[in-house]
Amino acid sequence: MALPSNLSFAEMYERFLVEPLFRPFEDIPFVRDLDQIARQHLGPFTDSRHSYGDGKALAALLHENDFRDVGADTISLDVRMTDGPFFARMNAMAVVGMSSKGKALDESGRAELAGEIASGSLDVVRRYARDGVLTFSLATNVVTGRV
Repeated sequence: MALPSNLSFAEMYERFLVEPLFRPFEDIPFVRDLDQIARQHLGPFTDSRHSYGDGKALAALLHENDFRDVGADTISLDVRMTDGPFFARMNAMAVVGMSSKGKALDESGRAELAGEIASGSLDVVRRYARDGVLTFSLATNVVTGRV
């Protein structure tokens, strides 16, 4: 794996050290369950929010590209949202935008498809609600290094 050659060191720092690097969706049960609903509507797609889910591999990538003092940690936290349906809608809009099926549609078609995915996601949202509040764990990799 190599760093994109069109990025300056400053851009690499911003891109690879500041951007959230979520763990693979398979490691986050709530996200995994939402992903299964989305794939029923979209077919295969790459969720770029989870594209660097392996913190050790990302740390190695930075080290291979002359970063020093590289370290990787995983941080988990519980997320609590009072408006679970809103989260389902926002997530649906994001995955539609990342899919080839969504990219082939006009704005109206994408909105309709996102609505179908969001509706299909409501059972998942209800399963993860506690006392009416959507609650799930989210894990991210924090990878640091100096140029």
